[in-house]
Amino acid sequence: MQFLSPIDLSKNELQNARIQNLATAPTSPVDGQMYYDTTLKTLRVYASGIWKDALYSYGGQTLTADDRAKLNAASLTEFGYLNGVTSAIQTQLNGKASTSHGYHVPTPQTADTSKFLRNDNTWQSLPAASTSETGIVQLNDNINSTSATQAATANAVKKAYDKANHSHPYLAASLKGAKNGVASLDENGLVPSSQLPSYVDDVLEYDKLASFPKTGESGKIYVAQDSNKTYRWSGTAYVEISASLALGETSSTAYRGDYGKIAYDHSQKAHVTGVKGDSETAYRTGNVNITKANVGLGNVPNVATNDQTPTYTTASANANLTSGEKLSVAMSKIAKAISSLISHLADGTRHITAAERTVWNAKSGKFTGTNENYSTSDDNASSGWVTVAHGLNTEDVVVSVWDANDKNMIATDVSIVDANAVMVWLPKADAGTYKITVIG
Repeated sequence: MQFLSPIDLSKNELQNARIQNLATAPTSPVDGQMYYDTTLKTLRVYASGIWKDALYSYGGQTLTADDRAKLNAASLTEFGYLNGVTSAIQTQLNGKASTSHGYHVPTPQTADTSKFLRNDNTWQSLPAASTSETGIVQLNDNINSTSATQAATANAVKKAYDKANHSHPYLAASLKGAKNGVASLDENGLVPSSQLPSYVDDVLEYDKLASFPKTGESGKIYVAQDSNKTYRWSGTAYVEISASLALGETSSTAYRGDYGKIAYDHSQKAHVTGVKGDSETAYRTGNVNITKANVGLGNVPNVATNDQTPTYTTASANANLTSGEKLSVAMSKIAKAISSLISHLADGTRHITAAERTVWNAKSGKFTGTNENYSTSDDNASSGWVTVAHGLNTEDVVVSVWDANDKNMIATDVSIVDANAVMVWLPKADAGTYKITVIG
C-alpha cells in the first residue's frame, strides 16, 4: 500500500519495524531519507545533497560519529600500545613501581595457608587457638573428646543433643502405637480413636442419607432425619444398624395409627347397595348405574386427554385468536399460522422488518468516480486536493482511493466538506490515474 501523505503516530512507538535494505542508494532522494546499505553494512541518511553514514561499523562493533572522530585524532604510535595506553600515559607510569616508593608487596614465599600478611607488610604464621587466645582451631567430630584446643563439629553437637534430649530410661520409637507398646498422641495431645477400645464417641444427624459424608468414620452413629434410620460406617459403605420401621404410605413403611382408625370407622358405616336405574337420586340404596348423560357429559368422548381428536378446517388467511371462540375455530387459525411459518422458514431468505427496510433505504447509496473527472484547473487541484461531489446526503461515508494502473489501494488524507462532498489529497491530477469510491 502506498501512502500519499505524512503519517502522524501521535508520539506512539513504531515497534518491530525494519528499515529498507538496498545494495545501492535509491534514486531521487530527499533530505532525511534513510536506508540500510547491505553492501557497506551501515545505516545511511541523505542530507545536504549527499548520502552520509548514520553509524560506522568496525570489527562487528558499532561506532557513532563521535567515536569515529576520537579514533581519527589518535596517532599511529598510540595505536601501537596494548590496552590503549598512550605514550604520555606510559611516561607517567614508568618508575612509579620502584621499591623506594612507599610500601609494596613483599617478596613472594612458598604457599602456606598458616601464614598471613600483616599491615606492616611482613609475613606471620597464624597462632593456634586456645581458651585464652584467638587463632586457628581444629575441628573434632567425636562426642567423647576432652580436648580444650579443638572445636566440635555440628554433627558431633547433634549426636550429643539427640542422646540428651529424652527422659531416662526411654522407649524405642518402634513401640509407639504398636501392640504391647505405648499409645501415641495426635496434634491435639490426645490418643487417636484407632488406638482406643471399640466404642461410640459421637452421634451425627443429617437431613437424609444422601447428605452423609462420602467417607464415614468408625465409632460414630449417623442418623437420617427424613427416615429416622440409623447407620454405621463399615469401612466402605453406610450400613443400617437395625431394620427400623418408619412411618409412611409405602409397602416398606408403617401406616399412621390415626389415619388407620379413620379408615376403619368409615368401613363400618352403611353404603349404597342393590339399586339399579338411570335416574337415581342422592342417598338411594342399591347398585347405582349412572351414565354420562345423567351428569351432563353426553357429548364428551370417554377417552384420555392425549387421545382427543378435535376436527377443524384450516383457515384461508392468518388471523389472531379470539378469547371464547370454539376449539375448532382456534385450531383452524393455528393450522394456518403454522403452515405459513413452515413456508416462510423453507424459502431460505433472511427477512427484515418494515422499520429496518426504511432505515436501510435512507442509508443506502454509492458514488464511484475517478480523478479523470478533475483537471489541474479544478478547485485546489494544484496543491493536490480534489473535491468529490457524491450527493449521498450524509457525512457518514467511507472513501477509498485505488491506483487505476496497478490496482493497489492508496492511503491518503480525506476531508469531509459537507453531507454531499469530500476532499481527497492526490499526489498528482493526471486523468485516469486514481479511482475514488465513496460509500454512504
